[in-house]
Amino acid sequence: MCSRREPRESGPVPPTAENARPCALDRLAALSAPDPASPLPVREPGSLPVLLLDASQPHQALFHGQAIYLRPVEWRLLAALAAEPGRCVTFARLLETVWSPGEAVEAGQLNWHRHHLAKKLAAALPPGTPLPLRTIPRRGYCLDLDPQEVELGSSEARELRSSGAAV
Repeated sequence: MCSRREPRESGPVPPTAENARPCALDRLAALSAPDPASPLPVREPGSLPVLLLDASQPHQALFHGQAIYLRPVEWRLLAALAAEPGRCVTFARLLETVWSPGEAVEAGQLNWHRHHLAKKLAAALPPGTPLPLRTIPRRGYCLDLDPQEVELGSSEARELRSSGAAV
């Protein structure tokens, strides 16, 4: 038997410990949260990484010096690939990492978001530069960048990436 719910006060319900659910963005943000005690990788003075992701700005990335505005799922997909640059990240791992546990995801959604992410990355590329996002048929996706070209913003993420541990 259904009970009638009381009308809600105006505005959204603020998240609390009781009503919060784990989110893939929270897991990725924990990996890429800035660590003030950790020194950044050594770069040429004034140079930027090819790809810079900052968890404090989860709707944009800096790619080849240009700000790219991303949907939340595109940002999480790029962050998952950036955590393992140059390596194939399987479809199964991406589905686990990018979406929250138990969230219904259709097979085509991952490809749809990859397609739109690729279009945004391609728009920021210098002329003649190949797209660093590659599909490995029946396996996953690969971000073809050197680890030194990617900055996730935390020592934990760099340690995970250098050890080859799962994100």
